[in-house]
Amino acid sequence: LEHFDPDAILEVMDELWRILRADGTLEIRAPDVSSSTAHLPMHWQQFTKDYFAFFTSPSLEKMYGHRQWKILEQELIGRRGAKVDIRILMRPEK
Repeated sequence: LEHFDPDAILEVMDELWRILRADGTLEIRAPDVSSSTAHLPMHWQQFTKDYFAFFTSPSLEKMYGHRQWKILEQELIGRRGAKVDIRILMRPEK
């Protein structure tokens, strides 16, 4: 997801919501904003551990029109050096 234009993230998440079955699970793994790899030129978007909570809020769904998700798990995974990834499991709320 970090390679997509930030203006396209809602569209991308809505398309992932559309193609997943109701009992499907989306696994996202991306560099955390604190990671040394998060700020590479090809990474258009930086994520924090709380970023994906946006997609679980019914009030924000009404404001922005995106699809609703449920977060099943989220964690920060340390790798070698200063590399830290966010790993998150989400399920579409259908």
